[in-house]
Amino acid sequence: MRVELFQKYASILELFDIKANFMEEHGNVTKVYTDKGTYALKKAMIKGQQRNNILRNMQLLTENGFRSMLPLYYTNDGRFLIYEKEEYYYVMPWIENADRAAEQNEHYHHMFRTLAKLHEKTTKSKEITEETVTKHCDTMKKKWEAERELLDQFVEKCEQKWYMSPFELYYCSYYHQTTRAYEFAVGQLETWQKEMKEKETTRSVLTHGNFSRQHFLIDGDSNGFFISLENAKEASPIQDLVTFYSRSLLTYPVARTDRFEWLVEYEKHYPLLKEEKHLFMSYLAYPHAMVRYVLQYEKQQRKESELASSDKLQRASWMMNNVEFLISQIQQAEHMKELAKQQ
Repeated sequence: MRVELFQKYASILELFDIKANFMEEHGNVTKVYTDKGTYALKKAMIKGQQRNNILRNMQLLTENGFRSMLPLYYTNDGRFLIYEKEEYYYVMPWIENADRAAEQNEHYHHMFRTLAKLHEKTTKSKEITEETVTKHCDTMKKKWEAERELLDQFVEKCEQKWYMSPFELYYCSYYHQTTRAYEFAVGQLETWQKEMKEKETTRSVLTHGNFSRQHFLIDGDSNGFFISLENAKEASPIQDLVTFYSRSLLTYPVARTDRFEWLVEYEKHYPLLKEEKHLFMSYLAYPHAMVRYVLQYEKQQRKESELASSDKLQRASWMMNNVEFLISQIQQAEHMKELAKQQ
């Protein structure tokens, strides 16, 4: 065992009555080998009220019959969260991800099924007024319009130059694509607003808060478990989906159907409502990455080179292509459903 790891964590593990034989660091998780088994010591990125949220959320999930999460161990004096040297830690079982070398696509199918189960088990109906809907829509449109104006000003400034930087050339070539994404996002937001005019309630669920492959493990018995629930909170079910796809689609454009199939798998167990799907497509389509990189460049809030900035912008363009492909599959599926109803 590395001496520094033992010196760093031995006092924490002692509170859980755990005596380590060996330790391995894996990012924010330390694998602890003992005579009684293997444990995971997690450094938790927790702020303020999140300290109480973890235990409350775990209790809520248990009360609602959701078992697909790893339990937390308690110290001898009844604590599950330890504050040591300005960091929070907790201990849970170590699960060797048996599915790591297995078919990746099936891992995602299992993960989306389990997310649907999480949302289904924690669904609440909340009252909502037309005033609340209008206020949210107006707030988002105002924010997006301000960002659109900044993007327009940036492209005008670029086009006035005799010689543009590589970043500026890239952006000018992506400008119309960005505009289309913006207009589609606003259109879907307005459609959501119209759909909600007749609604008196909306759905909320306990979202994972950081839904990703890294936070879903499958053991040797094919049981799936969510980990890292520090950011779990009550929100719309689309929040987990938008978070996941915003990361997953920020990659080289490939015309594959697997990402759509994962959403289909989710909806087999927890179908999105019509208005939720419009809001999902709106948030997903809005060119957040493009806006972020352009504003960083414009304000000179970057430390990377011109090449690195240009590469980021290109990935933002790739994401818009991937989002457009996914949304086209969603819309086609919705169209087929409508045709089936008419027959």
